[in-house]
Amino acid sequence: MNNKAKKAFTLIEIMVVLSIIVLMTTIISPRLFRLFKKKDQGNINTVLREFNNLVTIIRQEAVEKQKICRLSFKISKTVQDRDIITMQIMQKDKDNENKFNPEKIYSEYLKTEYILPVNIKIEAVYNGKQNLLEENKGEAFCYISKDGLVQDILIYIAKINEDLKDKYSFKVDPFLGEFIMTQGYLKPEK
Repeated sequence: MNNKAKKAFTLIEIMVVLSIIVLMTTIISPRLFRLFKKKDQGNINTVLREFNNLVTIIRQEAVEKQKICRLSFKISKTVQDRDIITMQIMQKDKDNENKFNPEKIYSEYLKTEYILPVNIKIEAVYNGKQNLLEENKGEAFCYISKDGLVQDILIYIAKINEDLKDKYSFKVDPFLGEFIMTQGYLKPEK
């Protein structure tokens, strides 16, 4: 007889190990799914945070210099190009006192321009019922007064993922100077 007996796993041991693996997978997989979903959702939240940062900086600039400022929204014509938001200060024209010329704000320390990610597009910018993008041929403005009050605007933003198009609305609170995000498109005010 052969004295060397081969050791092997029994069927019960294999079943116990497999059931532990299945249990661990069912516990971990929903958390991983949520993690990836949050990562995908973070893109639009980052855009909202950048919008609010720009508004905060330009409000401070308007109050400090006692000049009217504005955010300029330049919309790209093609899907591959990116939309750009720029901070501008309104300077009086030297020849005509009633005319103001926009000048881009430059800063060594602060971000005065924001380029939106490729998959996020500005669809419309409303002031009341008036679509500012249609009137100005792909450019819209949000004015900030010398007191730091922000023009009441509503921005439609679309997040494009392959076949899906998620819709968001950014509504500005004029007194707080802060954008608030809602899912879907809100109706423009009268």
